[in-house]
Amino acid sequence: MLTAILNNKAGRIEQGGESLPWRDVFKTYEDLLTATVFERFNYLSQNTQNQFISFLLEGTLDKSTLDLGRLINIEYWPRFSIENNSQSSVEPDLILCFENANVLIEVKPPSGGGQYYAQWEREVSALKNNSRYTNKKLYFVALGGVNEAIHNDELTKLKGKFSDFITHANILNWQQVASFLLNDCEGCDERDTRIINDIIAAIGLYGVNTLNLNWQQLQSHSFKVLSLQHNNFQHAVKNTLKDWQPLTTFTSSLNKNTLNNLRTWKNSYEQ
Repeated sequence: MLTAILNNKAGRIEQGGESLPWRDVFKTYEDLLTATVFERFNYLSQNTQNQFISFLLEGTLDKSTLDLGRLINIEYWPRFSIENNSQSSVEPDLILCFENANVLIEVKPPSGGGQYYAQWEREVSALKNNSRYTNKKLYFVALGGVNEAIHNDELTKLKGKFSDFITHANILNWQQVASFLLNDCEGCDERDTRIINDIIAAIGLYGVNTLNLNWQQLQSHSFKVLSLQHNNFQHAVKNTLKDWQPLTTFTSSLNKNTLNNLRTWKNSYEQ
């Protein structure tokens, strides 16, 4: 389905009385992004999964200390009952269930709704009050919709409140994920590479920059030398010289009294 959407072959769908391309519909639903990315994460090798999760938790986290074990299951949009004045349940986007830890991920699209503390608190509290999740470490990731100036303080607050339950937590945006997958994921075999390319393509549908370009690559690229004698420049000069001639003639005669003559030059140029 992703390939059909990427190539505008998925057809159209009726929504609100309007016929829309599947590509446009896909980009409006964060749940489709969640499913597309992490369905494919499920098929990555354990080494690449560990690299991915290590990056999500914090790019500098030592992978050797991240003893997740084997991925057992991915729970999409599990619903938990909670005691809250405003709502009776909470639904995290997904929980990656590993042998030795659970990773709770709250996903927001690259553009649109932002992350907020109250939702994080409800989700972590729901897991803490459920015996299925209390026998393992918990890692928390807020992915997408992040404003570091605001959310770093809120993340510190969350870790402080659940210091006896959360092992590590992090916030990051989708552009950081794309850059990691493009440049920093190491030791991937051909299968992992094909899966990662799918993930990158899906992220790109949401307007994230997925061009694999950086300054070092530009510096090392053997671009042809370009000078002012290049044919394209010469062509541009020939075509624009006539238009610039009134201005160059005028500026060559400028003196301290010329400001009074600007209107005269303007009129002569427009004739």
